[in-house]
Amino acid sequence: MSGDAGHVQDDLRRQWEENAEFFASLIGNRGTPHHRKILNPCVDRLLGELSGKKLLDAGCGEGYLSRYFAERGARVTGVDFSERLIRNAEKLTSDVSVDYRVGDICELSALHEQSFDAVLCNLVILNVPCAQDAISEFYRVLDRGGILVMSIV
Repeated sequence: MSGDAGHVQDDLRRQWEENAEFFASLIGNRGTPHHRKILNPCVDRLLGELSGKKLLDAGCGEGYLSRYFAERGARVTGVDFSERLIRNAEKLTSDVSVDYRVGDICELSALHEQSFDAVLCNLVILNVPCAQDAISEFYRVLDRGGILVMSIV
């Protein structure tokens, strides 16, 4: 990542850290009404049946979609670069099939190649200066024939 992109990434991380609790309260453990009525049904339909499959929730925030898909039988890894959001997600999650990690979606070296059946990047890619790197990482960790779902506004 270039110096400018790294600086922007640091600024974004700082903003998310400073606003983590506000964001988590806005999402309300289930998503906003817009998420629940419009976005989530579309994401759900695009991802299809995930029971028994491995899902990467890239940019998971406070983890509401990680929990949602774990309840439907997926084994979920949620990654977000905000430590505070990950801590919040862990507090809200009782399901052991969700593994939260602090990490940068633009550099997922801690995750093995072809280790996920599906990757979800929900309302995140538009906020990162390294979108090309993130997409390359999604491709690397996605199993052949797997599904990538990204949503943007």
